[in-house]
Amino acid sequence: MLVQTKNINILINNMKKIYLDLTDDDLRKNPYIYDEEQLIYTIQNYCPSLRVLNRYQKLSAYICAKYVIFGGNNEEYGDCSEDRWLDDSDILTRQLHLTKEELSKAHRFVEQEESLEETEKRLMFLEDKK
Repeated sequence: MLVQTKNINILINNMKKIYLDLTDDDLRKNPYIYDEEQLIYTIQNYCPSLRVLNRYQKLSAYICAKYVIFGGNNEEYGDCSEDRWLDDSDILTRQLHLTKEELSKAHRFVEQEESLEETEKRLMFLEDKK
């Protein structure tokens, strides 16, 4: 499968996985081909339009709950204010493979995950103060 991308830069992580530097145009031109790891990498590093992601890529319930709905925790993801208005109904309209129940479970999982991350941060802060 040929993937068209403007950016030539390729990053390799410790496990030798190659991630592409994807733009919104790449996401539009190559619908439904990127895996979850690539999409998470793109969201975390390149701030794509979450509306474009929702429209042109197949997203897991986890990605939707963690990054896409309302722009993620603290609205830190997305390229504009409209991205922060995406909600469950926007997701379920475009991501036809997901159910409301799956999305609800993913929301609960992400809430627990973020709570654990906050606890770990507090513990690390307390350790540093010693």
